[in-house]
Amino acid sequence: MNGNGICTSDDPTYTQINFNDLKTASAGLLWGFRTGRFGVGKLLGWDGEISHYAQQVTSQKTTVTLNNQSTKSFNFYVDDYLKVNTYLMAGDLLLRFSSRTLQPYIGFGLGMTFNKTTSPYIYQFYYSGSTTVWRKPLDQLNVGILIRAPLGLRLKLGESISAFLEYRPAINVFMFTRNIDGETDNVILTTKQTIFGMGFGF
Repeated sequence: MNGNGICTSDDPTYTQINFNDLKTASAGLLWGFRTGRFGVGKLLGWDGEISHYAQQVTSQKTTVTLNNQSTKSFNFYVDDYLKVNTYLMAGDLLLRFSSRTLQPYIGFGLGMTFNKTTSPYIYQFYYSGSTTVWRKPLDQLNVGILIRAPLGLRLKLGESISAFLEYRPAINVFMFTRNIDGETDNVILTTKQTIFGMGFGF
C-alpha cells in the first residue's frame, strides 16, 4: 500500500486496517432548514432539521494500524483522497435558560444521515447487467446515524422574528463496502460547526 492508498499485487493482505483521528476540512456549502418551537413561557422545546455539509480528508502525515498489531507511518499526499457529502434529517430536544429577549440554550439531538462517499483513488466493484468491473472511482451512498449536542444563543428581535448563533459538535457513524462481499469500511466522522440563522414565527 503506497501513500496514495493504492494496493499493488505484491502487497500483503490484512484483515483490518485502521486510521484514527484523521484531519478533515469543510468541502462544501453548509445549508439547512429548521422548524421548531418553545411553548409560551416554557423552557423546554424541540426542533427538526434538514441540512447538508461535506468533509474531506486533507493531505497529512499519520499512522495506520494493521490487524490491530503493527503501526506504520502513512502519508496522504492529496486533499481529496476521501470526501463525504452528508444530507441529514435530525431532531433536537432543547432546554433554554430564559424566555426573555436573550435566550441561551443547550440540547441533545439524534438524526439519520445519507452519506455520499467518493474518492478518485479508491477502487470498488461496479455492476452492469451480468458484467462486474473493478475500477475507480469510489462512489457509494450509505445511511448513518448522527448524534449531536447544540449549544446556542437566541435573540428575540420581535414577536415573530429572532436570530440565533449555535455551536454544535456532532458524530456521524456509517459504513460502506465497495460492493465487496465480506468487507466493511466503518467511518466515524466528527464535526464541530458554528452556525448562524434567522427564525420566523407563523
